[in-house]
Amino acid sequence: MHAALATQTVSEIIDQRLFGTEYQPLVDCSGQQTVAYEALARFYNPAGRSVSPLEVFRRLHDSPMLLARVEYQLKQIQLEYRPAGVPLFINLDPDAYHGFGYEGADNPLLQLLADEPALVVELIENTSITDAQASESLSDALRSIGKQLALDDVGAPDSVVSLPILSIVDYIKFDRSWLQRWQDPTSLVLLESLVSYARRTGKQTVLEGVECAQQLQQARQLGFDLVQGYLYRDRFINARLDRYAPEARSENHEVTDASPDRRDSEFLVR
Repeated sequence: MHAALATQTVSEIIDQRLFGTEYQPLVDCSGQQTVAYEALARFYNPAGRSVSPLEVFRRLHDSPMLLARVEYQLKQIQLEYRPAGVPLFINLDPDAYHGFGYEGADNPLLQLLADEPALVVELIENTSITDAQASESLSDALRSIGKQLALDDVGAPDSVVSLPILSIVDYIKFDRSWLQRWQDPTSLVLLESLVSYARRTGKQTVLEGVECAQQLQQARQLGFDLVQGYLYRDRFINARLDRYAPEARSENHEVTDASPDRRDSEFLVR
């Protein structure tokens, strides 16, 4: 179910709260230990089948207030069931932040995040000048409450880079499309320049979409700090809203490489 995702289906997902989160590890390139997790939204139709998050959010953007409400509920889940002992990366859509109708300390999303420790907020890459301005406004608000920032999906197709945002973030996350483009000499020079810029300015770099040992080795050679992707699928953690579950089950204990019981597990959240 992709482009044809029905409005009725989205309404059912929201009304029945058929959503949850998946935590994917960010892994140190050298030592291969998990140093953080990223929380990613997951949606399900009434039959229990996965639904594309991209399509759900596209529909939600037609209603800014509904987008803001769903984003808030997702963030509540992501913070409540986060793996303990490591930083958490979360994605925050500027349109959801602005969807509440006001900015600053009184914004519900900002209040929700304000006291959460070891939190890195990912700003999505922009597709227009208007998006870039919204991201800059959100980044100012997040900085005011002391949050670290990451710029997500750098280099993704149909996206643009805001240089002011690039200059202030703590992490630069490179889109998986670089894995197909780094055979091109010009693209490789650009990628090496961006990684070098990050290193010289004290920013951490993350390569997304790593699926095999060969890609990991290339990431090491290019000087990436962290990697993320399906290569580490045995470390994924799912927290899913399940209306059929008789009760919620979770144990939010510390995640370490010596804690395999936290890997490849699923929590049912009411």
